Parts: sequence; C-alpha cells; structure tokens
Amino acid sequence: RAKVRDPRLVECLAQVILSRQPASGPSPEKVSTPLVDASDDTPQTWNGMNIGLICNALVKLGCWDPALFAHLAGMAHHAPASSFRPQAIGNMANAFARAGIRNESLFALLSARAQACDPAAFNPQAVSNIVNACVRCSYPDHALFAFLAAAVVEIPLARFNGQS
Repeated sequence: RAKVRDPRLVECLAQVILSRQPASGPSPEKVSTPLVDASDDTPQTWNGMNIGLICNALVKLGCWDPALFAHLAGMAHHAPASSFRPQAIGNMANAFARAGIRNESLFALLSARAQACDPAAFNPQAVSNIVNACVRCSYPDHALFAFLAAAVVEIPLARFNGQS
C-alpha cells in the first residue's frame, strides 16, 4: 500500500482546513454545521465522521501539528451531535492519541457523544479505539468506561477478533 509523504500535501490540506470557520446560524445540535471557505464562500458541511477521518488521515501522513488538531477539535464542538456515531468517535479519539495530543475539551465532548449513542451501535473496534485513546492520553473517564463496559457485554462474542 503506497504512502504519501509529500509535505506539500500536508501543508495544503492544513491551509484548507484552517481557512474554514464556523458560520453563524442555528444550534449545531439541530443542523449540519455550514463552514465557509474564506476563499470562495462555498458552504461545506463538516460532521463527526468527516472530522474523524481527516484527523486519521493527517496522522497517517505524519502531521502532528497541535494548532491544526486544536482547530479540528474546535470544529468537532460545532458538528451536530447526531453525526457522532461510535466509529467517528473512535476515529477521532484514536487520531488525537496517535498524534500525542491530549485535548481535554475534545475528549469530554467525545465522551458525552459516546454516552448518547445507543449501546447496541458499538462494535469491538470502536470500543477498543476509544478506550485505548483514553488510556494513551491519560483521560480516565469512569462514566464513559462504565458505559462502554455495559455495551461490550451486549456484543456477541463472534464479533470479536484479535484486533479488538
């Protein structure tokens, strides 16, 4: 599998991300958050899944820029709560942990979003990503761990594998 290591790609991606700012409007709980690109005023919709995937891509590209991750964490606070499914939460938490960035505000948000999900929506990989990220970032959230423990008990044993 080829890996992209061109630093210009990371710099370009970072500039695009940093150029987006939350637009004013209704509560992020009620609508997708429109983000306005300062260069062309085209609304873009960012949600929990988008942000988690971007965070993971940046880490895979070797980008651990704290300012960029802080900006993405801020964007996560504006994303609609309904866009945070277990996989998105696990992706985002895992990316921040792999980058070595402990953002308490983001982890508190991810904890709240995880606990608002239906426990049946969790799979072993999402649970392991979230727990691993919390441990790696020294974020002991007992309420989250209790919630995830209850969710794990309900997952059929056949869904577990060597990676989870």
